[in-house]
Amino acid sequence: MTSEPISTTHLLDRLKWRYSCRKYDTTRTIPEPVWSALEEALVLTPSSYGIQPWKFLVVTDRELRKKLYPFSHNQQPVLDASHLVIFTARESILPEDIEAWCRRVRELHHSSPEDFAGMRQALIDEIIHGPNRHRLFEWASEQAHIALGNFLTSCALLGIDASPMGGIKPHEFDEFFGFRAQRLRTVVLCAAGYRHPDQKGTGGRKTRFEKSTVIEYRP
Repeated sequence: MTSEPISTTHLLDRLKWRYSCRKYDTTRTIPEPVWSALEEALVLTPSSYGIQPWKFLVVTDRELRKKLYPFSHNQQPVLDASHLVIFTARESILPEDIEAWCRRVRELHHSSPEDFAGMRQALIDEIIHGPNRHRLFEWASEQAHIALGNFLTSCALLGIDASPMGGIKPHEFDEFFGFRAQRLRTVVLCAAGYRHPDQKGTGGRKTRFEKSTVIEYRP
């Protein structure tokens, strides 16, 4: 696969265009080809060890979202956006999860089980039995936030508004969808769609610290 990178100007223009939209146009829906690309962007998100300890639940039905509305402290994008994505993370990882990942690698790269025997055991030793095994959900949540960041940038590049929402009642989402039975827990939400015509955004002027305040170089 060969492709030319986008220009630095285009990248920065799109990032300046985006903002956390609070009011969506309920008459507009993200076209299927655009949404399909955003789904693929989620799948392409990098993760530690490549293990992808997450699942993304997409909710488009607005009647269903009315039931989710109270779980998000009544944040309006839950109701009005075209799509709502619930980012969940694994609360535990089992040897069969590692095996599923190895099986997928073998499938894509036409490798034999023997080629990944050492890698499989190394992942089990590190993730399941390693020193950080007691903070596995925290680690998986960090990975889910990488996916969120990738999703927000991908939305901006495609001209889609998005609103990340962390002020939610994750346990309510877990109970409603039965996530715990799947060894998943809710981490964060993100609504996606098109801003309402009366929403002008930031006009490219964002309240951010100067680069010199937040970026430091060491010789």
